[in-house]
Amino acid sequence: MLMVVANPATSTTLNVASPDGGRVEMDAMSDPRDESRWSADDLITMGFINTPELAALLDNTAVLADLNHDNFDAIVVCGGQSSMFGLRNRRSVCRE
Repeated sequence: MLMVVANPATSTTLNVASPDGGRVEMDAMSDPRDESRWSADDLITMGFINTPELAALLDNTAVLADLNHDNFDAIVVCGGQSSMFGLRNRRSVCRE
């Protein structure tokens, strides 16, 4: 297992954005509490669910097109299969 941590001397800021902005919701299979137990070991998602400050980031996401991608050191696209199929034709996600 490889765990990568940020340099504590460097401030890291988490920004959450979506193509249309606003509230985003996870599907049942991504919820570790779902009776299917498909994601039962997903500690990161459980952390978001159980930490009010993190959960709030998903309630009011920024509009992706309003952000300057050059201002970020890394961009992580979340969402599994939804991202692969739901975002592929979104101009705000793709670079030309």
